[in-house]
Amino acid sequence: MTKRAPLLKRLIAGCLAGTLTVAGGISPAHAQGLNLVRDAEVETSIRALSTPLFEAAGLRPEAVRILLVNDRRLNAFVAGGQNLFLNTGLLVRAENAGQVMGVIAHETGHIEGGHLAKLPGAMREAMIGSIFESVLAMGAMIVVGSQRSRDSTVPNSNTGTPPSGGGGGGQSVAMRNLFSFTRTQETSADVAGMALLDQTRQSSRGFLEFMELLANQEYLALERQDPYARTHPLSRERVEALRNHVAKSPYSSVPVAPEFVAAHKRIKAKLIGFLEPQATVFQRYPTTDTSLEARYARAIAYYRVPDINQALRTIDGLLAEFPKDPFFWELKGQMLFENGRPLEAREPYEKAVALSGGIPILKIDLAQVLLAVAETPGA
Repeated sequence: MTKRAPLLKRLIAGCLAGTLTVAGGISPAHAQGLNLVRDAEVETSIRALSTPLFEAAGLRPEAVRILLVNDRRLNAFVAGGQNLFLNTGLLVRAENAGQVMGVIAHETGHIEGGHLAKLPGAMREAMIGSIFESVLAMGAMIVVGSQRSRDSTVPNSNTGTPPSGGGGGGQSVAMRNLFSFTRTQETSADVAGMALLDQTRQSSRGFLEFMELLANQEYLALERQDPYARTHPLSRERVEALRNHVAKSPYSSVPVAPEFVAAHKRIKAKLIGFLEPQATVFQRYPTTDTSLEARYARAIAYYRVPDINQALRTIDGLLAEFPKDPFFWELKGQMLFENGRPLEAREPYEKAVALSGGIPILKIDLAQVLLAVAETPGA
């Protein structure tokens, strides 16, 4: 029997090529730089957070694809029209669900405004991934070179605007135009995001917290900044506009819905459990922490050690408290199946599919288990 890849599992290198047309005709080579990860629970939770915002923007939620990028760095972007990409690093490093919702509201503003379609020619690709980073790095070298040769004024780190002056040539003009264009789009997406949060009677406070985090990164060297800080140019005016909105919005004191808070805690625990070293998991979620999310993360860490007996004891403890949770059943099935016990994995996966309402990813996993059962002698 061929053993399948883990569920959070399936890191899909270059899966965009041939299946997703990215705005501006981005080449397969650049698309292949993304490692996508599929997980039923994370995708379901992110869609639950996003759906009210998509609907407020006049989008059909089912038409917006949500894709998770396996990358520790803080980043999110839209590409190819209605495709929202979120780094796992963003979901883990966000301190609360409100910050994630702020990012989603902002990116939804880009989709609503059709911003990628308005990017002229090569600038479309410059907005996506490594090409844009290369352009910024080139711009930084131009600035440094100009400063050394002409002792020019150092640019203001809060605006990201290259220094003015003659002799910069066509490249510095293009950089100024690009910065101006993207800053305008980012401001527009901010306004749209704040409006969407208001329309759905949600607070923009988390959005402000996230932007203040990015503002602090502008003082870091370019190579130390997260991609989101580099591809979403900030300014003091943008942060101040958010502060003013939070001060005036009637929804600023509205707490994040409890189900969204719980969902984000579980997302963080699951991603940390699967993607971080086991020592990090136990440091973040020590055995003295008896919260649901801590036990969830430890169950995953035990499974990865591997300590299958302790992993099963931990997930069984959660199932005793939450017998109708499809994703706890999914994890138990995964533990059993990937330890060569397909016959025992069948029932947990069947329950996961039934309790989830038939999530397609879980159906595929159950089908793999059934195939393995069929190949098992004496089954």
